[in-house]
Amino acid sequence: MRVTSQIKAALLYLLPTAAILGIWYVLLFKGGSSHSSATDTLAFVLTEGPQPLWFLWLLVLPACFLALAAGYLTPLARSHRGSRVLLAIGTGLAASAWFTLSMEVALFSSLPVLYGFLVAKQANRRQGENAA
Repeated sequence: MRVTSQIKAALLYLLPTAAILGIWYVLLFKGGSSHSSATDTLAFVLTEGPQPLWFLWLLVLPACFLALAAGYLTPLARSHRGSRVLLAIGTGLAASAWFTLSMEVALFSSLPVLYGFLVAKQANRRQGENAA
């Protein structure tokens, strides 16, 4: 099996997902006190904590990265318009990660954008060949 730019982009979107899930694991199972359960800690940070919107963003972001990974494995990524949409969404998520998360997680979220650019470039080239 040939590893294409699409597969590389999809696999690279697993890195920020794993990093964020690691943050949740530490927060819920290692970082809390022994008197509170993971469910209590989750409820606290999402409702009563000092930054509930940030934790909600941290909860939603892995699903966004997994959706992008899945998108790069579908025929959508081979089309001109689909590859550009995936690239735009990935770029937006990476940019927002630089403003809201740690540098390491932001870097992990930016790496797949490079391969997303290559996928869009290849789709653009295919469209140009089909038009000629």
